[in-house]
Amino acid sequence: MQNKLSTILSAIVGNNKKRWLTKNYFFVATLAFLFFCVIFHSVMSRHGDGWIYMEVLIPMRGDYTFFRSLFRSFLSNFAHSDVEHLLLNMLCFVVVGTYLERKIGSIKIFGLIILIAIFSGMWATGLISHSWVGFSLVNYGLYGFIIIDFIFSAINKKIRKKPAMIYGGVILGLIYIAMCYVSMPYQGWTIGGAFTWYPWDLIRHWGHYTGFVVGIGLCLIMLITKIVATPTKAPKYNETISSQ
Repeated sequence: MQNKLSTILSAIVGNNKKRWLTKNYFFVATLAFLFFCVIFHSVMSRHGDGWIYMEVLIPMRGDYTFFRSLFRSFLSNFAHSDVEHLLLNMLCFVVVGTYLERKIGSIKIFGLIILIAIFSGMWATGLISHSWVGFSLVNYGLYGFIIIDFIFSAINKKIRKKPAMIYGGVILGLIYIAMCYVSMPYQGWTIGGAFTWYPWDLIRHWGHYTGFVVGIGLCLIMLITKIVATPTKAPKYNETISSQ
């Protein structure tokens, strides 16, 4: 019974034999950001929608010092214009967050989300002339990370596994559907949406592609660092003799 339970948990959470840095601690990072976004939105909405933008989160260019602008740009990732906006972002985040946390570990994805929120937030603030809120920048950063990681896994035979590739392919399909969603905002509120055959949401929203590019860049840095840090195995004695 205990062996069956451990097998089930291993299938859901991941390999328990991984190092502490790459372990999945029951999706604690995904759940932490999920609850933080919900709590943050609940606290902000108690003051009224105008208070969110005018008093707390407007990361306008040139109005504040660098550190204050950085702080506001970072917090803007966790605020949302309305409940529907929050639910859509959290639904996408739970799907990609649990997938990626199971693969790279809770600590790594926690740091990855923080870096995406900081860099994409500051970049979006420099590109967008108006205020912005929403976790979609982080979601698109995770999309970019997953796409590059999937391509690398498909090329590298040593880490290519059929179940993981099928699971990753399903996630990529869901990511593409999310990119094809066309939201219909009205006076700051999301009132509905539709779907297109091409990734409209990525192409038309500058903030989204900043997160997407940051996620791709961070994944490439992580992969290159891993390749450089992996020592090459020295040839065995018998192989050395036979080659001479």
